[in-house]
Amino acid sequence: MVGLERTVVPLVGSQEFGLVLKTAIFSFIIFFGVVKAFSDLVSGALADKIGKKKVLVAGWIVGVPVPFMIMLAPSWGC
Repeated sequence: MVGLERTVVPLVGSQEFGLVLKTAIFSFIIFFGVVKAFSDLVSGALADKIGKKKVLVAGWIVGVPVPFMIMLAPSWGC
């Protein structure tokens, strides 16, 4: 995952969000890593309390509508 994060996230930052400066792309990677670490920490604590399978199923339920929202969005702009 670390290799993918280092190659894919800068491409997403530059192509999709128009980041051109190296510092902006670097801060995008750092922010992505911090958010991912925090979400891993929270999901791990929840898995200890309520169980790994329940956390996994809850994540799937939350994530199911996302592809449909992307497909049905009229545009990426406002």
